[in-house]
Amino acid sequence: WSGGGSIEKMVVRASKFRHVHGSASKERFENVNSTASSADSNIVAGNNRFFALPWTGGGGPFVVHNLAETGRFEPIPKMFQGHSAAVQDLDFSPFDECVIASASEDASVRVWDFSSKVTPESGISLTGDVPESCSTVLTGHTKKVTLVRWHPVAKDVLLSLSYDASVRLWDVSQSKEAASLADGHPDTIQHVAWSMNGSQYATTCK
Repeated sequence: WSGGGSIEKMVVRASKFRHVHGSASKERFENVNSTASSADSNIVAGNNRFFALPWTGGGGPFVVHNLAETGRFEPIPKMFQGHSAAVQDLDFSPFDECVIASASEDASVRVWDFSSKVTPESGISLTGDVPESCSTVLTGHTKKVTLVRWHPVAKDVLLSLSYDASVRLWDVSQSKEAASLADGHPDTIQHVAWSMNGSQYATTCK
């Protein structure tokens, strides 16, 4: 009640989105045959031109596809072939749109530069599978590698997680391990994230 004895009216503003309904886009990707990757991975990696995802097949193949090229995938698309076991995670470099890192159950990390397969007009165009010779292999983990994350501000610095309970930093320009932190967690490390300026990273443990 107000001082004058009248009842103040409660005004409820109706939502602008109350009667809005969504519908599926006609521009979509079909016939996707991706494998299940690590529970904490992004599953699909992408940048402003391409997206990538692990694919069903022998060894550990994955596919890189033009983002603007919607429609159906071929039953057996051209794939990146280098790992001997399933790919668990993928991450594009923030400094080069044609560089991608892959983590695999075979305990290795690979860094791929597919710029020779890309044209300004058609994007990535493959006439055959991309072989392991087009990648740099980084070895050091003793169990399957579940995640890879590029440093947000330093080029050629890559971080990886493994079921061996270690976090490893790689100097990709030298194809070697820069640091290994294996004593921080008593159990499986499940996830990692860099701070915005790359001065720190945080991990979670099982």
